[in-house]
Amino acid sequence: MFLFTLHFALPSMMSNPNLSPMDIPEIISRVGDFLEQDDLLRCILVSRTFHNTLAGSKSICKRIEIGDAYSKCRKYPTGTALQSYKENIEELLFLSEFPKEYMSLQGCVRLQSVKCHGRRLFNLSELSSLIISHSSTITKFELSTQDNPTLREIWTALLECTPLEALTISYTKMCNDGIDLFFRVCKRVRCLKMSLVDINRLPPTSWTTARMNSFFQI
Repeated sequence: MFLFTLHFALPSMMSNPNLSPMDIPEIISRVGDFLEQDDLLRCILVSRTFHNTLAGSKSICKRIEIGDAYSKCRKYPTGTALQSYKENIEELLFLSEFPKEYMSLQGCVRLQSVKCHGRRLFNLSELSSLIISHSSTITKFELSTQDNPTLREIWTALLECTPLEALTISYTKMCNDGIDLFFRVCKRVRCLKMSLVDINRLPPTSWTTARMNSFFQI
């Protein structure tokens, strides 16, 4: 693999024999293939060559966590940086913070997973819009919330996610106006995980005990 990389780096090395290996894009790019997201974010600050070579890496901003516990370590991308890297995002994890800038995201062509853990009320319409905007790519959705009175908008949005395969719900109360929609979503997923979920009405009678057992992992 090193010889393969060296082959493509030879033109740059021959044109400038004094060039450091760490200034050769072909070598930097190969090194970047083995780095995790955090390391890539540090590397793009090393020099202009590092930035220009690695900034387009698909691993950068592949997974973004947004919330108090995370922001103490480092900040998540915003503004121009977010728009530049949004096509690399595969997973969004919200930890009690739901910035409008992220709720209004569009064009995250690789976004597959959305996870929301909220200890307080959040804007269901904004989250629903995020889901609908990426209904053709989202395959996993996870929700943990104690204070939202109804989740009807969320279930309606998830029904538009044709690739949805996995649904995880915890610390949630199902109200009457959203229960039927919730079970419609359940019918479409392959994996349903529930923990500490309060459902005040049984599913439709068409759901047999065997079918319920095949979906629910409590």
